[in-house]
Amino acid sequence: MTSSKFESNDDILDFIIKKANGIKGLVDKSLEIIPNQCIQPKEHRLEKSQIDNQESIPTIDLSNFDDLNVKKSIQEAARKWGFFQIINHGIPIEVLEDLKDAAHKFFELPTEEKVKYYKESFSAGESVLMFWSAIGDKNEKSLEWRDSIKHGCNPENDSNLWPSQTRNQVLEYQKWATPLAKKLLEVLLKGLNVNDFDESLEPLLMGTMAININYYPPCPDPSITIGARRHCDVSCITLLFQDDMGGLYV
Repeated sequence: MTSSKFESNDDILDFIIKKANGIKGLVDKSLEIIPNQCIQPKEHRLEKSQIDNQESIPTIDLSNFDDLNVKKSIQEAARKWGFFQIINHGIPIEVLEDLKDAAHKFFELPTEEKVKYYKESFSAGESVLMFWSAIGDKNEKSLEWRDSIKHGCNPENDSNLWPSQTRNQVLEYQKWATPLAKKLLEVLLKGLNVNDFDESLEPLLMGTMAININYYPPCPDPSITIGARRHCDVSCITLLFQDDMGGLYV
């Protein structure tokens, strides 16, 4: 699968990004051949053997968050991995399920509805950026196999500008996720010997909160594409929630 009916780079970028069809738009056209612009270089692709041979990331039960052993587990996982899975975190399952349903409702909208939220560039104060991640880094030549929408959750942002399909669900998730992120940060700070959490540091540590929803349409040949390339988040802390399809590789 090395060719496509899209003949030029401009054509596919225009279709996916500027016209806001997204990768979902390609799939809706019953795509059978991966466009050249979506094929990842071999050195960026994931080999199944790489995944099978990896040690499992730690899973930490937060049902007794104040337990010293739990806090030490978080700190150790952060030191060794920089990443860990949490269970019994306190966010109600219905809040998570509603967020998943909202994501599907939005990305399954007709393009003429989604295009209303498309922005070619953005600033930190804007509330929504549509299809912001498909192209990845500006220096990259291949597109990621995903569509995304960003919700900026600063108090000064107007959530009424958000899509009606996701607005209430994102706000409800934010209500539960914010204190969880703060508690995790406090534990991590203690692991750095910062024992007194200075409330004046909270705006700096929590900073600008954003909730991004990523949508990965079915791919006819996932062996030559990638949903999200190797990267490090620039945020202080990231809470990542995925649906039952899974597929996360760290």
